[in-house]
Amino acid sequence: MTQGNSNVNPKQSAEDDAYEKAITAYQFHVERYNTWMNYYSIFVGALFLAYYSIKPDSNSEFILSVITIVGLISSACWLASFKGYYSWLLSWTQVIQFHEKRIIDNDDKLRVYTLISKNILEQNGFSTQKITRAFINVIILAWLVLIGFELYKINNNQCVSIFVPIVIALILICLFNIPAWKKCLFSNIDSKFVDIKDLEAH
Repeated sequence: MTQGNSNVNPKQSAEDDAYEKAITAYQFHVERYNTWMNYYSIFVGALFLAYYSIKPDSNSEFILSVITIVGLISSACWLASFKGYYSWLLSWTQVIQFHEKRIIDNDDKLRVYTLISKNILEQNGFSTQKITRAFINVIILAWLVLIGFELYKINNNQCVSIFVPIVIALILICLFNIPAWKKCLFSNIDSKFVDIKDLEAH
């Protein structure tokens, strides 16, 4: 009596297993992405609600100022997390597409993730990633305006109320774009990133 799995190619089985694990990891990352984006949006929304719910008077200026600062920091963290999670989603998508190319040689219709990517490009659909990023940037801009407004109420100096938000905005731009600054916020790629070229070498 022959065993049912006697004809299974060990290499093919390992490749199938790697493909399934890549999809599982991708889906898990998508769930985490959605969870953390929801946390940030709820928290920032609660701060906006708190800001507009507090009656402005001499006793509440400090609290309102703190809310705007916390709101700005939270929104900046939201944007950074969004960019980080999106980079990892792209990485896992590339890993899945690599395994699809390796396992499914003849029929492009069976390469699910590759097919989805091609269909999106052909249909010119709206990018939820770009829309979300633009939305978060608008939220950050709103917090900067509110910070300037609070500064104006405190010192009645229009120059200060304009200059300080601009300086903060420039600092954020540098933090997100200058490699030497943003490196401290990056993930440890050496220990996590899967390089497609390394996979193809095996």
